[in-house]
Amino acid sequence: MEALVETQAYDIRSFCKAYSVSRSFAYLEMKRGRLRPFKAGRRTLISRAAAQAWQRSLEDASQDALAPATSRAGGQSGAS
Repeated sequence: MEALVETQAYDIRSFCKAYSVSRSFAYLEMKRGRLRPFKAGRRTLISRAAAQAWQRSLEDASQDALAPATSRAGGQSGAS
């Protein structure tokens, strides 16, 4: 019986495939400090926790960007 092993770290190629982003975008996010990689020898890896934190930060930023537009639209439809 084989046990399923969860990925604990992604190499760049695996990260890009798992999160549907380009290699250049992944490196740009690392350069901007939003995605935190680590080195294992010569390999650049991204921990599962770092990848999930990066995804949550993008989701939060998307929600923040949408919230003001929603509240403005609601405020305009009210009685004046």
